[in-house]
Amino acid sequence: MKRLPRFYLRTRLRVARLRILDAWDVLTRQRLPMTPSRVRIAAVGGGDFRALGEHLAQLLIEAGQLQPHERVLDVACGVGRVAVPLTRYLKSGEYTGFDVSAPAIKWCRRAISSQHPNFLFIRVDVFNSHYNPRGKIQPAQFTFPCANESVDVAFLGSILTHLTPDAAAQYVAETSRVLKPRGRAVMTFFLLDESVRDKSRHGYLVPTFSTYPEPWWAIQDPQDPEAAVAYDISVVKEALGARNLEIMEVSRGGWSAHANSRTYQDLIVACKRPSN
Repeated sequence: MKRLPRFYLRTRLRVARLRILDAWDVLTRQRLPMTPSRVRIAAVGGGDFRALGEHLAQLLIEAGQLQPHERVLDVACGVGRVAVPLTRYLKSGEYTGFDVSAPAIKWCRRAISSQHPNFLFIRVDVFNSHYNPRGKIQPAQFTFPCANESVDVAFLGSILTHLTPDAAAQYVAETSRVLKPRGRAVMTFFLLDESVRDKSRHGYLVPTFSTYPEPWWAIQDPQDPEAAVAYDISVVKEALGARNLEIMEVSRGGWSAHANSRTYQDLIVACKRPSN
């Protein structure tokens, strides 16, 4: 009899445990409104759904200068982690989120859009080795489901950290296309410089980037390149500038042991320059 891989067994056990806890939450009525199941949260990265969502929404408000009447685009929105706290803030504004996960989008529509019609969720059939391996659209050819210059603030949280260069370049280009003049992009990265490279070589960082397809970008796992991707900070700055995105702030993240970080990953806020 063929044995199942250990990681597969661990995953099955973890899911079974989460299902039991979900059942308990339902029986005891402990689950808060607009909160997905523990199984659903774990499927898109896990963590404290409410606390992390509040933190990220506050980043959009403070670093991205988001106003209550503006339109937000949430790239790879998952199960609405950022959307839920924004329902209290975007009273006259609009929110659009898209994701490759059909179950996540279905949940968001049922739990969030049903109560907040100014919150729109779109499922996109983009290939992703983890969440949508049968996707028909390659990330490097993907067009965001938004009109030109229709978005005030675009949020790319923990998505460019999972895209290889061609796909990342397309997402940056699309971000610039959909932003209004003076619109802001709030983006997170794993940024490389000499200090980070040295720490990574000695295994001081998580994730650790030890494979460099080219000197200016690195991956954590050669068998799973999209698991974590890092880019040289100078290359990122050049790429944003080429797409008419002027950097307003660079805040190094806690992952690379920088002090006074705003968040775990490195944060860049950029403003779209008006056309001449």
